[in-house]
Amino acid sequence: MPRSIALLIGVSRVRGLPVLTGVASGLDQFAEWAERQDFAVQRFDDLGGDPLEIKPVTAAVREAVDAGDVERLFVYFSGHGVIRGLDEEYWLLSEVADQDTEAVNVVKSAMMAYHCGIAHVALFADACRTPASNDLVHVSGTSLFPRRAIAADVEVDQFFATQFGDPAYEVVEDAEGLFTRYLIRGLNGRDPDAVRTVLPPPERPAILSNTLKPVLARNVEFAAAKLRRVQRPSCRPGSYWDPNRHVLAWVTAPPAADGVLVGGPAGDLDLRLRGVPSSDSAHKRLAGITRRYATAIGDGPAAPAVGGLLTLVRGDRKATVVLPRFPGHRTVVVPAERGAPGAELIAVLPVEPLTGGPPAATPEVIGSVAARLMTNTLDLDTLGDRVHAALWTELNPTLAVLLGGELARHGRRKDVRRLVAKFVERQRSIPYDLTLFAELDERLPDVRPSFPLLTSSWSLLDDPAPLARLRRSLSAAVWTTFRIPPPELFSLTDREDR
Repeated sequence: MPRSIALLIGVSRVRGLPVLTGVASGLDQFAEWAERQDFAVQRFDDLGGDPLEIKPVTAAVREAVDAGDVERLFVYFSGHGVIRGLDEEYWLLSEVADQDTEAVNVVKSAMMAYHCGIAHVALFADACRTPASNDLVHVSGTSLFPRRAIAADVEVDQFFATQFGDPAYEVVEDAEGLFTRYLIRGLNGRDPDAVRTVLPPPERPAILSNTLKPVLARNVEFAAAKLRRVQRPSCRPGSYWDPNRHVLAWVTAPPAADGVLVGGPAGDLDLRLRGVPSSDSAHKRLAGITRRYATAIGDGPAAPAVGGLLTLVRGDRKATVVLPRFPGHRTVVVPAERGAPGAELIAVLPVEPLTGGPPAATPEVIGSVAARLMTNTLDLDTLGDRVHAALWTELNPTLAVLLGGELARHGRRKDVRRLVAKFVERQRSIPYDLTLFAELDERLPDVRPSFPLLTSSWSLLDDPAPLARLRRSLSAAVWTTFRIPPPELFSLTDREDR
């Protein structure tokens, strides 16, 4: 009987480097998923206090290779990672500061995996890929795979948390790696875009490496942008569907929804928190952020009457944000806090009633949506009447950008297209990001501005060439922010004002 093995490696402590709080959670989540997929889980970590050495890890891989009955070997690593030069990469183990072989040589491991005889190998790593410090330039590492020359077709998938040379981030409050959070959600089939029904009969829904890649990249990059960070996973699918083989995961049943408990209102807004009691301090934090956003929007600096650019100055740092012009609306900005560049929120508010009654898109409504997105507490199915009216009746541009992105991320692209159709039907100016979320082929009238408003939306451009110079000037912010505005930016905004 062919076997599947999941080998988990976790290292939270390396001398001279920060302690990683998300390692335990990452190992637990991957192990839980692997066991449901009928993998035999083998776990190696330093969480008990003892250092983790390379020898027992390579011994476990060697045993799997030599057994001859292992069909799938998935390796998950959570810990520190470094690169050296253009073609060297290492996952660091506990004693690497004293012994240069106490690390996984990633490049060598991936190359030698092709000769191991195991039909499907997958490497997952939630680790930085930043240049090694002077204390680690001696690292040589060890290949996970033994030197073998087994004549067999081997397909290798590689899913790494970030691009070569870049850091990967933890969500410190949740003690969880950002990449692992969305990796596990993707493998569990929580994003319909990652699921494919495979043949021959009986038809079964599955997660394939090439369907997981765009979903994982999109979700991690978007979540990082909301945290005012830039993180783009590096995904290299190498496996392809073959009956009863070479899927990353089987989706055995629709995933259970996250727990939703109702908290008390802030004003007359219905705030909903996932998985926390209404008396929890998280509810107070969310309500506080909502009030701060509402106040900041009301008092925030307004854009020029015809839209344009606004430069925010903090000390000797400058950042330029784009404040688009939407007829019948004013645009205000909430500057980012704690020294981050650019704006935390750009809000487009109606200057007069759009539907015959008082505007639904008030500062409180937009503030509540922004706050719930920033705290990962938004439930698309319980938005409330006021948010629904502001989005679907008033067609508020800010809510269309924020909630359109969430709808697309949850696989509800039909709803996004229905929202675009409403903008067209009522001859309203359409936010650029909404057209990207809808994935429409046809050109639409009156799209504003001439580029995305959210930094994360730039990764969705089909042809980034016309905006390449603008993209190179972007800062790591939630809303499109430029360190030094390139000349093209002024010509684009001037054209929109004419």
